[in-house]
Amino acid sequence: MAALEATSARAVVLTPAHQWPTGVVLAAERRLALLDWATRRKAVIIEDDYDAEFRYDRDPVGALQGLAPDLVVTLGTVSKSLAPVLRLGWIASPPRLAGTLARAKQVTDRGSPGLDQLALALLIETGRYDRHLRRMRAEYAARRDVLVQALAEHAPGVPLTGLAAGFHAVAHLPPGTTEQEVIRAARSRSVGLYGMSTCRADQAPSPPQLVLGFGNTRHQAIQTGIAVLGDILGLALPPRSEALLAVQAPRHPGPAGRGRNAWPRRSRRSRPVMAESGRRAPVRIHTVTATFPAA
Repeated sequence: MAALEATSARAVVLTPAHQWPTGVVLAAERRLALLDWATRRKAVIIEDDYDAEFRYDRDPVGALQGLAPDLVVTLGTVSKSLAPVLRLGWIASPPRLAGTLARAKQVTDRGSPGLDQLALALLIETGRYDRHLRRMRAEYAARRDVLVQALAEHAPGVPLTGLAAGFHAVAHLPPGTTEQEVIRAARSRSVGLYGMSTCRADQAPSPPQLVLGFGNTRHQAIQTGIAVLGDILGLALPPRSEALLAVQAPRHPGPAGRGRNAWPRRSRRSRPVMAESGRRAPVRIHTVTATFPAA
């Protein structure tokens, strides 16, 4: 607030329910301080409520607009809850700004598609939108749990924050780690990572942190990516000697109730490679591409 007070700003944009990219929630005392600033400055607070529906530890955090509807303009969207391609959102604004905002929307793109809006209204009115949110909240929570478990297994020294809501978390890399070097190493192994430094105004490389998204990533991909990250950081548990044995698909059916497809299937592109096993002679093993059922 001190930095904001030092400016002559008459408007501020923020994400109080789940700040991007840190994932923190704006504390109650800071919310009240912000509203006091807006009252004294006769300013406008623009609240981007982009993913508040997806909270996992408790009920969604209340919108700032509910505390001061005459000071806050709240932006909402279905880009996270349904699909970005719909290009549908809404604005809850003070009455004095409604006309100006409506005219600006009309001039900008002549309004959003009417049929899409009617379909969304029907989803909301019939309760189907709420049912969809409950189902997707459970799915995203499961993906979040996979991320937490994979990191605990492959990189136990890396803490995670920002997990209470949304579709991403922040991994705090060990001191002395070079964020961009980790990103480049992961990319060379077909794993995409995003560094916190690119989100900072000054592009500061320290402290080294990664923004890990899990919203559009399957369980197996999350586990594989975090295993690569742990290997790069050198924090993975020591591999067992059995890892050097040839990996073969079982000849018998998979786990009960899952069928044969529950087992990894061997890729036709598998080829023999050589690996040292600690003995004098190398041991021949096979690379295997695993294909798992959809989560």
